[in-house]
Amino acid sequence: MIALLAVLTYTIIQAPDRGWASPLTLTLAALTLALAAVLIAYELRRDEPLVELRFFRSASFTGAAVNAVASFSTLGGFLFLTTLYLQNARHLSALHTGLWLLPMAVMTFLSAPLSGRLVARYGPRHPLIVAGIAITSSGTLFAAFDGQTHTWPLILGCALFGLGFGFVKVPITHTAVSGMPVSQAGVASSLAPPSGRPAASSESP
Repeated sequence: MIALLAVLTYTIIQAPDRGWASPLTLTLAALTLALAAVLIAYELRRDEPLVELRFFRSASFTGAAVNAVASFSTLGGFLFLTTLYLQNARHLSALHTGLWLLPMAVMTFLSAPLSGRLVARYGPRHPLIVAGIAITSSGTLFAAFDGQTHTWPLILGCALFGLGFGFVKVPITHTAVSGMPVSQAGVASSLAPPSGRPAASSESP
């Protein structure tokens, strides 16, 4: 696992300078695939594997894992790019940049408990739909507004993103554990992001 992550990280860092089709990049990419194959083969024979690959036979668990990767990748990209924009394009200090991001944090804080209640009562579908619409609307708004002059679209975009991210966490955890046996629920939930209220959603009638 350490060798796989080290080679993969080095490949991603060096590829833009060396070229994606350079001999070094292609060799490192092949080595990454080989290490991944060795890891998977080894894990499948273990009684207590690092990651239980058989979990991915469950469509609900696989879907939850894909949603988790997509959601948290989106969060990382949003924070990184928005911070660069506010500091480099608008020339704000780090403190003011953090204040501009407060609408996202506040909406995440407020919407996560509401998402948990909706999951407990109606299941994960409705919160996931709300999350998808909110995050998509936020991205569309950021793509369309004038970054030099407009202010309210920035605040609204941050708020919509926070709303969507708050709504997505609980249904991901709920979906990840719902298709697993009780004995594996803890392991399954550890592979999905913490929602803060998994028990409420998984134990509701």
